Amino acid sequence: MPSYIKTKLFSRSAFTLIETLISVVVLGILCEAVFMSLSSTSGQEVFVRDRIIAKHVLTSTFEQLRQGVINDASNYDAINATNYPADGPWIPISVPSYPVNFFSKRIVFLSENDELKTILIAIQWADKGSLKQTDHVFSLSRPLNTSLGNIAGTIRSCLTGKPIKQALVSFAEGSPLQPSTLTSDDGTYTFSTLSGAYILPSGNNYRLQADASNYIAYATPPSTPIAVTSGQTTQVDACLQPEDQATITGKVFNSSIGAYNSVVGMPVFLFKGGVYQQNAITTQDGFNFSLTGFGSSVGPKCFTLTTSSSDSDPNPYATFKLCGRNCRFAGANDPNLVANNYNYRGWSSAQVLDEVYNSNVGYANVACHNPFLGSAATDRICVYPGETRNLDIVLDPVPVATISGQINGPVAGPQVQVTSYWHNKIIYSQIFSSGGSYSLEVPAAQELFPNISSRYILFDAQQTRSVTDCCGDPASVVQFADAAPSSGTISMLKGFIKNVRFHFFNFSHVPKCGGLGGRIVDYETQAGVSKAVVTVVASNKNTATNQGSYYFMCPKPGPNAPLFTGSSPYSITLGNYYPRQSQNSPFYINKPNVIIVANASKILDSSLLRKGNGTVAVRVLNQQGNPVEGAKVEFYTYYITNLYGQETTGSDGLCSMSLPESWPPQGVTLDPAEFRLSPGENLNHMVKATVEANGQAYTAQQGDIILPRNQTVQVEIILNIGGGV
Repeated sequence: MPSYIKTKLFSRSAFTLIETLISVVVLGILCEAVFMSLSSTSGQEVFVRDRIIAKHVLTSTFEQLRQGVINDASNYDAINATNYPADGPWIPISVPSYPVNFFSKRIVFLSENDELKTILIAIQWADKGSLKQTDHVFSLSRPLNTSLGNIAGTIRSCLTGKPIKQALVSFAEGSPLQPSTLTSDDGTYTFSTLSGAYILPSGNNYRLQADASNYIAYATPPSTPIAVTSGQTTQVDACLQPEDQATITGKVFNSSIGAYNSVVGMPVFLFKGGVYQQNAITTQDGFNFSLTGFGSSVGPKCFTLTTSSSDSDPNPYATFKLCGRNCRFAGANDPNLVANNYNYRGWSSAQVLDEVYNSNVGYANVACHNPFLGSAATDRICVYPGETRNLDIVLDPVPVATISGQINGPVAGPQVQVTSYWHNKIIYSQIFSSGGSYSLEVPAAQELFPNISSRYILFDAQQTRSVTDCCGDPASVVQFADAAPSSGTISMLKGFIKNVRFHFFNFSHVPKCGGLGGRIVDYETQAGVSKAVVTVVASNKNTATNQGSYYFMCPKPGPNAPLFTGSSPYSITLGNYYPRQSQNSPFYINKPNVIIVANASKILDSSLLRKGNGTVAVRVLNQQGNPVEGAKVEFYTYYITNLYGQETTGSDGLCSMSLPESWPPQGVTLDPAEFRLSPGENLNHMVKATVEANGQAYTAQQGDIILPRNQTVQVEIILNIGGGV
């Protein structure tokens, strides 16, 4: 207190008016300061109190929401972005001792997974003219509610009883929910969550359906709905009828570039009992063989898979430079010829007994004595109807070397073809510019077959020359270059670069010509045939027979014979007879090329076998044995090689078609020295039936049909239309 005021208060003399007014002003200022201090303390306490209440309201709101889900599981599904959007309204909340609408809340749906939902709860209130807010993120678990149930079971093949993996199990139209699930490797499925929580509302109006690749889809009938009981799992097992189809898939890998680099463009072949069935060319996705014709058989079909099409003279190096290891002998006809760590025939599942490949030793479990193309005893790739078999083939790259050099001398055109041969077959052939350099990659033959010169590389360079033929017409001939070094074969080790220079000398062509004539007869009657066309390939000339006789002549009269001298393949064709080629005929044994001699006439007599026909009558039935009307039946000749034609079944399920007889002809005595008669060269037929039912196509087929000439073969095909539990 100021001393002046203190003196006056305790003095007997009175305050003057001025002093009194001053004292009042000073006292007012002091009182206002004290009031403002007390007022500020009271406002802070109110904000803290309101915030505590808001936190309590926020927690209570979440507990009410959680309890509602526990009491009724359907409330859990109601918590979603539709009911609780991010821009949803603020909802007033009544709180005792507070004015109406003082607090308000907003619930926002954030996210969910199979087990949890995440929400944001915010509480808002007014404080001194501004809005305050507190919020929190909560997670809400899916409840284990006894009002929900489950359906689980196993999906199997109706034929074999084996579990079906990756089958899609879902609910048919009309069921309360439409979830779906996939079967595990053991064929089991369940509609519960990962934690075992049930998700199906109880009731008795569920219809289950299942589908899988190569199987006929199945659904439980509407007349027998599946009941789901609260808190329990209803067991529903089902089986699927396999389609008349199975699949063999896989990939071919190059061992030198890793497991994820598949070989593209490589042929893969399928044999059954040593008989060719199909082939495929690998893509980035590998290869795929679709197999049909199981019919009513309950057993599997077994096959051999190879990377070469022939047992005796394959050539896997020609394009792909890949082969298998372990079975290192060169072929059944040459058992003493042993390759060095490589099997030039390629890979065969009949010899490689499992697909486990080791980078150091190749395939450990092998049986080199088994037939390369397989047999009934060694076909090990087995599939049941409806199944998919997957296998991977790992091949070793063939060691390579290089032939390179110059192309010199006078040339007739801008290009020269350089060719390398191995086992008397062309393995690499490329076109290079004449007068320049070339480079050709070849198998390192000596690396493969040490000290066996007959297995080394042959090579040549050639160009095409325009000339005049024996009859004075424009023609062309091939000129071969001299090579330096001039050895006929080259021994090549891995990585070697061999320099070979090719030189073309001056070219002059005076045609040397000869003649050819003879007689063509019917093999069975030995009578001469007319209008058979005889073609000499090297001279590109042909002529026709007259009552069996033929003779090559120039169109214009003159002294010259019409055919170039030398060796040439030939062919003989006539309408309803099996065509004959001197080489690579599917019906006749290979014959030597015809040799045309200068200034002389060569005699070439031959025969043709008349073709026969028969009838294949097909009856299509369903699995109950009833005729199927309107089924499309396709007829293939020579076992799925060619689609010959198609027919449609009538009300009796029948249709038929006349087809060429199968090969070899039945009831005809044929000389094995003239005709191909071994089992591996049989050419039989196949029929395939397809019908549309229940919105999808059902297909079955039967192959290996032997059709004798002038006879009718009855074939019955069963279509499995539908499935079952």
